[in-house]
Amino acid sequence: MYCLRCKRHTETLIQTSAVLRNGRTAKNGTCSVCGPKKCQIQSTKAGGSVLNTVLNALPLPEMHIKLPKWVPSEAVSGGTFQDTGKYSY
Repeated sequence: MYCLRCKRHTETLIQTSAVLRNGRTAKNGTCSVCGPKKCQIQSTKAGGSVLNTVLNALPLPEMHIKLPKWVPSEAVSGGTFQDTGKYSY
């Protein structure tokens, strides 16, 4: 595990496992070099619902929100904002 005092990965002497209040697991231990306690929260790779798993597996196209018909186009003639006098600093 990574030691914050040594600022590197060091060996852990007394390594235990614990469950946090939010249900995640963590490894606790003491640094073999400088002695303070250190803690490493374990990642949870199994996450999400069945619906999210299925939707992520589908090859869906990118969704873009189109402008309403009453809004003029965002395209600027010439392709730049420099000719309009707007947004020039």
